[in-house]
Amino acid sequence: MSRTREQASNFRFGPILRDVAILWVLTGLGGFVAGFAQGAARFWALAVSNLFFITVGFVISGCLAIGSRWKHLAYVALFTWLSCLINVFFGLIPLEHWFLSILFIPLFMALGGGLSYVFKRTI
Repeated sequence: MSRTREQASNFRFGPILRDVAILWVLTGLGGFVAGFAQGAARFWALAVSNLFFITVGFVISGCLAIGSRWKHLAYVALFTWLSCLINVFFGLIPLEHWFLSILFIPLFMALGGGLSYVFKRTI
């Protein structure tokens, strides 16, 4: 059954919220994994685990996307970035780190979105 262009372009907040939640859970797993590291290795453990888990989250999001995969992934990336502002309010990260994350989230999105084609080629 083919979808019309109008149906495919509809903004649906539910799937975006689901995928942002998936990314939050996977990021939490990354923090959990990094918690086992000691000293300077903790930074690298957090960086590598977040790279892995966030990329996996975007792979899942890309596979679950209905309509335009990249448009959906862009919304997920934007809302993930905005929702991470809560970390600043709770003092978990400085505001500067939150601003800098806008450079990395699209990279993870592109990597995960590209890899999602391995698992689901068509939308």
